[in-house]
Amino acid sequence: MVPRSWLELLLLSHAQRRPFVQAMLERARPPGLVATLDAVRPAAQRARWADSLLRRCERSAIDLITLDDPRLPPTLRHLHDPPPVLFVRGDLALLTAPRRLAIVGSRRATAPGKRMAEALARQLALDVVVVSGLAYGIDAAAHQGTCVENGSPVGVVGTGLDRVYPKGNAQLHGRVGELGCLVSEYPPGVTARPYHFVARNRIVAALSHGVVVVEATMRSGALSTVDFALQMSREVMAVAGCVEEANAQGCLQLLRDGATLVRHADDVREAMGWEVPVEATDLPERPMTPEEVARQWQTSLVVALAGLGQLELVGIVERVDGGRYRGVPRRAPGG
Repeated sequence: MVPRSWLELLLLSHAQRRPFVQAMLERARPPGLVATLDAVRPAAQRARWADSLLRRCERSAIDLITLDDPRLPPTLRHLHDPPPVLFVRGDLALLTAPRRLAIVGSRRATAPGKRMAEALARQLALDVVVVSGLAYGIDAAAHQGTCVENGSPVGVVGTGLDRVYPKGNAQLHGRVGELGCLVSEYPPGVTARPYHFVARNRIVAALSHGVVVVEATMRSGALSTVDFALQMSREVMAVAGCVEEANAQGCLQLLRDGATLVRHADDVREAMGWEVPVEATDLPERPMTPEEVARQWQTSLVVALAGLGQLELVGIVERVDGGRYRGVPRRAPGG
């Protein structure tokens, strides 16, 4: 049973609750908390609200993870303003998976930027949990790439999990929940507010081992994710763009400040110290199913698929009709 004391903190603003959170992590009932809560809502009303919230979450298959729950990634406890409760729908184990990467960027992304985000996610999705914010643009493209490969997406949203924002991402929202999980610090019923999205970005950063920014203006909200990541000593990476493009300026500044340049998924793996799942092994030009490749490489289907994705990225193999793969014909010298 979720302790009601953690739920009641959700009735307070971020500023109001912050002084009480650390004391509760230390198993203490902080002085002044009851009086502060009483000023917001009487005790009887709080009890009814908490019971109603728990029933609503149960009906919607939403798990509640409090800040002292061992299933919570420790980095969330170290935030300046940690969420008292996370609401999660889907696979909780993904929140503590060994390889978690945030791919973020502009909502008003260019077509090349969206293609880059989707390609990165596709090539990483088979052994990396891809975290993003389910916004339009780069976030959506990263989740789409992950879903295409039936990977493990984690979508962090700025509303209750029973709400979809933006509405245009409704289908993607559902797919992310099916394949991976959806995460929010807001109870069911809460609608989008502008300040929710910067708050969401700190959770994106805390759930990830590294952050890749694909496109960002100098005022992009994605850069707040970078700020949170740097506070937690996370690896920051960026994709370069044309110096004349506004959407490239944030990434170019990050690179100038020391972020790692990302051209493709191998750059991410190198920066993070993540090995490619399989050695670069050429395939014959005869199309082969992933199952046939796995048998040839004497490995599992999951590892074979991850390796094929990497080899496709660097142009050694190509995917053909029917989900099969073949080696790319080599050019003759001088050809």
